[in-house]
Amino acid sequence: MRRTTGSTKGPATRRRVLVTVAALLNAVLLLAAWRFLPSQPSLSSSAGPSPHHSTSSSGHRNGPLKGSPGGGGSKVTGGGGSITIDGQSIGNYGTGDASSGSFDVKLDDNYFRPTVIDAKPGQKVTLELENEGGALHNFQLDSQSIDTDVASGHKQEVTVTIPKSGTLKFVCKYHASLGMVGELKAK
Repeated sequence: MRRTTGSTKGPATRRRVLVTVAALLNAVLLLAAWRFLPSQPSLSSSAGPSPHHSTSSSGHRNGPLKGSPGGGGSKVTGGGGSITIDGQSIGNYGTGDASSGSFDVKLDDNYFRPTVIDAKPGQKVTLELENEGGALHNFQLDSQSIDTDVASGHKQEVTVTIPKSGTLKFVCKYHASLGMVGELKAK
């Protein structure tokens, strides 16, 4: 006598459903991981790359092109390729001249734009931090006891002091290992 479980689906149908669910889960996980990769190309790249970014042969954004805007009147120059800060090679998103005493800094997923902020030695500079990324980001400058979170779509202001000589490293404490590192530099 055959026993029924109340289900009319056979093992082959259940197996197809499980495979389909597994494939969908895998796709969701891949998309979630993609979002947090540094320098990923846009998923909607049909319009082509941004006019303010150079693009490598693999289609990844390298950073702002020379003379592209940093936002809000702050000008970012240089960029592209990579630079080394404190022994870590990271994407170069340009240099910003903050000699005016203020500068707009964009926090995006896993990078700061600009990567380097320079001004006169010892000058105090107000940075307007704007998180354009999808994740929570942070501006941490240990030597000046600054540790500020910036939620996605929000802005925060911090005042930093340019070093008297050399550079000072700043990071996003959540994404520094992914290349979200920058520096303040005395001109």
